[in-house]
Amino acid sequence: MSVPAIRATTQIPRERLLLKLLNERIGEWISLREAAEVCGPQASVYIQELQAQGRPISKRVEYHGEQMLVWFRLNRQATW
Repeated sequence: MSVPAIRATTQIPRERLLLKLLNERIGEWISLREAAEVCGPQASVYIQELQAQGRPISKRVEYHGEQMLVWFRLNRQATW
């Protein structure tokens, strides 16, 4: 087995890292920027995948001039 293959099998999937963050702060709004710090620039894709799996994740968008700010939260009724 090559070294890259070993690393790939021992890494925590980014989607799980994001779910861990959401679970640790259930009910709190987490910015897209913070989510991207945890799981990389594809954070919004991972959010969509978690939603498709049935996770009750809400999205909030605010516009400040030309800047768009996005937050996500795992709703409290979740039992994951």
